[in-house]
Amino acid sequence: MALEDARDQWHECAKTYWQSLRLNRASFLSTTLVLAEGAAFFNRRGMHVNAVKVGRQLMTSRYCDLRYVDEALYLEGWRYFVARPDTTYSLTDCVSFVLMARERIREALTFDDHFTQAGFLRLPA
Repeated sequence: MALEDARDQWHECAKTYWQSLRLNRASFLSTTLVLAEGAAFFNRRGMHVNAVKVGRQLMTSRYCDLRYVDEALYLEGWRYFVARPDTTYSLTDCVSFVLMARERIREALTFDDHFTQAGFLRLPA
């Protein structure tokens, strides 16, 4: 979201980091819940064009492994969410944490401190 919204406080950092990822042809994993959250974020701000652009990029990129959230992953994420009443994690965060743990992924491309709180390395650091 920071990459697409020039008004975002993290925009320049995201842009620089994203360019380095593109040069290295890095691949990444995301979920349909993250796509849905991003689309809603942009749409609420009157940026429907950005919502569609980002969604299409995630769905067609050869560098993005976009995972559809099935019932088992969703329920495991829900259990993670329910078990942590002392946090402000979103359900999307929790599903991401579960999937990252399953896939043994330790780094998250995000500015969301929740990933650090959950024990992941936030990139860019």
